[in-house]
Amino acid sequence: MSYINKNYWDTFYKKDTGLSEASTFSEYILREFSGMQSQFMVIDLGCGTGKDSFYFAKNGFETIGIDGSEEVTKINNSKIDNLIKNSISFHCADLSDQNNVAQLLESFNEKTKESKKQLLIYTRFFLHAIPEEVEDIILENLCSNIETPFIFVSEFRTKEDEVLDKVYNNHYRRYVETDKLLLKLLGKGFSIKNFTKGQGFSIYKNEDPYLARITVEKKKNV
Repeated sequence: MSYINKNYWDTFYKKDTGLSEASTFSEYILREFSGMQSQFMVIDLGCGTGKDSFYFAKNGFETIGIDGSEEVTKINNSKIDNLIKNSISFHCADLSDQNNVAQLLESFNEKTKESKKQLLIYTRFFLHAIPEEVEDIILENLCSNIETPFIFVSEFRTKEDEVLDKVYNNHYRRYVETDKLLLKLLGKGFSIKNFTKGQGFSIYKNEDPYLARITVEKKKNV
């Protein structure tokens, strides 16, 4: 299995899309975890242009951005300035590949032991950009390879968004069934700390998508 529309995203990221401001979701998460910079390391899966990764790093979080596009990874690394060079890095990884994901999460597990920080796994507009099989690979490996407690936060498009107008409507999207996802997370031992969905979260131009936001926690694996 490989990334869907990889060429599309490589081409997309070469353009100046104007998508450089931190998202409202990253601002929301920063408020929720204010004052906890020494406790958490942010892992931004599907980081894209890195706007949220940079936002977290500039606000004191050690941050790692992961994306499947080599093009955007190079661009993001070239934008790191001296003020945050010790607190942020970007890496390209195929998150649809079982072995790649396992190795990546094993490395994060080691980092938590070294730094004595918990992982804050962050995804925005990522879950709906991958097939459910890839979602399963990521969740399975989070549960099996991260030995310490961690928190998973995500913002994504739901089934209710499928019929709404889109600014960018020429690439793959999967509209997530929230009830199904929540049951899956509960079945894997996550506890749900926060869940909400609706519109008004992330308005862009004339688009007001129907989104869900979730915060779930996984206790230490035994």
